[in-house]
Amino acid sequence: MPSMITINNYLNKEYAFIQPIQAQIIQELDYYLCQDNTTNAFGIGGTIHQAKEDYCSSLIELYKFLNRDRKNIFKGYKEQLDYLDKILQKK
Repeated sequence: MPSMITINNYLNKEYAFIQPIQAQIIQELDYYLCQDNTTNAFGIGGTIHQAKEDYCSSLIELYKFLNRDRKNIFKGYKEQLDYLDKILQKK
C-alpha cells in the first residue's frame, strides 16, 4: 500500500524546491518506488532515500525537457510545466 511523504529538502546544486511537495512511496519486492500523480515522474531505489533522490532527478530532467520548447508545448505538458514552475526554482 502506498504511503504519502513530503519532499522539501532535496534536489541538487542547480535546483531547489520553492514549496514542499507530496509524493507516494511504494515498497515493491526488492526496491522502493517514489512517484506523484501530477507529473507522472518517478524514481526507484533500494532504499526510500535512493528512490526520493531518483524521483527528484526525474523531476529536474522533466523540467529541463519541457522548458526547451516552452512556447510550442502541448497543452497537457503545459499543465505539468506550470506545476513544475510553482515548485522548482533555479538556484
